[in-house]
Amino acid sequence: MNNEETLKNYEQAREAVRVYGRGDRALCWGSMIYACRGLGHPHPPEGCGHEERYWLGVGVEGPPTIRARVLLEGFKASKVGYIPCPFYAGRCPNCGGNMAHVSWDVDEAWIEPILAPPSVRYFRVPDEEKERRYRDQGYGGAELIERRQSQ
Repeated sequence: MNNEETLKNYEQAREAVRVYGRGDRALCWGSMIYACRGLGHPHPPEGCGHEERYWLGVGVEGPPTIRARVLLEGFKASKVGYIPCPFYAGRCPNCGGNMAHVSWDVDEAWIEPILAPPSVRYFRVPDEEKERRYRDQGYGGAELIERRQSQ
C-alpha cells in the first residue's frame, strides 16, 4: 500500500470516528482475543497461556455498519472507512511475551459503542501527528492503547 492510499485510509477512519464514534477515539464497537505467544526459547512456542480481550475503537476494523457501507459504496468511493489493527500487539503482563490475535470465532461486535474502561487495552485511530509518524515508517494501522490512567 502506498502513502497516498494509507492517507486515504486514515482520513476515512477519522471520519468514522466523527460520524459513528461521536468524535471520541476511545469509543469501542467490539473486541478480539489476544494471547501470549511467548518470545521463543526458553518460553514454550504457545507462550504462558495468558489471554485477554483487546477492544476495537470505532474506525479500527469496523464496526460492521462501516464494513457494510464500504462494501456498498466501494472502498475508494466511501468517505467513511476503517484501518486494520496489527496481528501482534503488546506484551504479555505475565511473562513479557508477544501477544497475538487468536480465536477469531469469539470476536465480539456490540450493538452500541462502549467507552473503553481503564482496565482494558484497546486499538484506536491515531491522532494526526502519530498517524504521520506511522505513515513515514510504512505502517497504516491502529494505535494500541495500554491500560489507561484515569483522565
